[in-house]
Amino acid sequence: MEKIVYIVHAVDTEGPLYESTEATFERLKSSFNIELEPTFANLQKLRHREIFLNGLEDKIVEFLDPSLQNYNDSWDKIDLMLSKILSNDFRFKFCDSFSGGWVYNWFCLDHVGYDYNPRRRDMGYHNIHDRYIELLDKYGKYKDDIQWHFHPMSHYKEAHRAGKSYEHSETLYQILSRRIIDRNFFPSVFRAGCVTERPDANWFLEQWIPFDCSNFAVENENKEQYRDQRNGQAGDWRRAPSDWRIYHPDFYDYQKEGCCHR
Repeated sequence: MEKIVYIVHAVDTEGPLYESTEATFERLKSSFNIELEPTFANLQKLRHREIFLNGLEDKIVEFLDPSLQNYNDSWDKIDLMLSKILSNDFRFKFCDSFSGGWVYNWFCLDHVGYDYNPRRRDMGYHNIHDRYIELLDKYGKYKDDIQWHFHPMSHYKEAHRAGKSYEHSETLYQILSRRIIDRNFFPSVFRAGCVTERPDANWFLEQWIPFDCSNFAVENENKEQYRDQRNGQAGDWRRAPSDWRIYHPDFYDYQKEGCCHR
């Protein structure tokens, strides 16, 4: 029997993202409890290890790497990026064993129901989904697929923060219902926002979505170094298969192999 390794490139597709210097320092405080005046001068000092951080200097340099903060903060910038990676030259630069080009799976998010939008997200039902439908029509779909990504509502309805509860997210069923009614579309594959799942997400997915690409288990990962991810607060896959193989999760623990159908 011929053995084939399948690579699934799953892209959380969220549209433009802007981040001010002040917002960068907010993330720094959330992740490392480091509080400094949010100025560009201090940002540069941190990047050059000019501020003593009690041993965290290298980690902060990595955290604030300019390449990680080069955000596509407008659709024009995203369109420019996509014109490169969706071109035939790029897609077929490294072909698979069957001469096929690179395949993307776009997991599209709807930003709806928020009262505060400091990162200038594209707000509205279907906005991102429709944009990628048009782009794939323009550049050629090949085997690309469009699926679904969801951020649970934050307690204060802030578009730059994701909550963790699906049961308390009133937009969950609105988004899916409108996708069916307005676009004749229902997803078969899902990726969790911030790769965070809890029991309510596990049970929701078991009822509705047959495939879940959220497993983010990594061997020897130390999430305890980030204050906002300690004790399994977000993206907790510590007990899941770290080889990312396909598995049926347990009814009570989404990280364990069990008898669920998805």
